[in-house]
Amino acid sequence: MPEQSCFKQVDEKHVSAKVKHMIWSPKMDLISLANEQGEVILYRLSWQKVWSLPPPAEGVTVSALAWRPDGKVVAVGYTSGKLILCDVENSDVLHSTVIQGQITHMSWISHNLPEDGEAWSSKPYPEDTSETFLPKLQPLNKSYGTLAKEHRYVPSFC
Repeated sequence: MPEQSCFKQVDEKHVSAKVKHMIWSPKMDLISLANEQGEVILYRLSWQKVWSLPPPAEGVTVSALAWRPDGKVVAVGYTSGKLILCDVENSDVLHSTVIQGQITHMSWISHNLPEDGEAWSSKPYPEDTSETFLPKLQPLNKSYGTLAKEHRYVPSFC
């Protein structure tokens, strides 16, 4: 007798190239795919294509993807060490930087903003030693660096 599964396939979709990375948005209404050609494609849950972003250079592919917790920005890390932050609405590159070596993992860190008069620090934990290995990230524009008055989202990569 076959083993019963609690999951049921409801649909199947095809893409033009092999998918290397994919990640759902925090609201689970968008999915970001990176294919083997280095292209990043954003789809709606209905499989409607929102936008696509070509690779930054020949032979460069995506090595990591991460959604900002509010779902408004997606971070893309490349094998070349390039990191870009894209506006989900229109694929505009909001920020770009290059580190030495390949980006292998990314996530967003949420910080509580300091009370008035206190200095804000991008260092999330006292034991964090990433600054020893990674370059300092350039300051982010406030329009996409914050979600609410009490939080600031900072991309973290390695």
